[in-house]
Amino acid sequence: MAFPSSYVNGDTLKETMEGSANLDTDAFKVALFTDSLATADKNGVETYGVGVWGSNEVTSANYTAGGKALTNVSQTAAAGNLVIDDSALNLVWTSVTFTARGCAIYNDTAATAHLHAAVNFGSDLEVSDGSFTVTWDTTNGLWHFTY
Repeated sequence: MAFPSSYVNGDTLKETMEGSANLDTDAFKVALFTDSLATADKNGVETYGVGVWGSNEVTSANYTAGGKALTNVSQTAAAGNLVIDDSALNLVWTSVTFTARGCAIYNDTAATAHLHAAVNFGSDLEVSDGSFTVTWDTTNGLWHFTY
């Protein structure tokens, strides 16, 4: 199997819109994965560390399972747009060796770490005893919806 195309999980988006996930106060993390995932369920509840997202996370010295925390995550809504913003956009892992195909963004505060989005990098990205950086879109934040 392969890492899925990028998507925002429909069920956890619903949780966010209904208020059971609080983007202003909950802790969100980004974990890196290889290209060996089984098929993801883009509309059902997905959980980091379980099922599809329970294996094939990258491993390396200086990479901690579970990934890195996003900081300053907030939600803004105006004129039919929902923007999930992050003012500390870059995540950097230093002195690592792995190949990553994509990442999972999940809520680490919730009792079950529900996946909010998966981002496919478009190709395998390899680093050998170097730095690996994930840089988010500075215009649209982590994700942007128009409704």
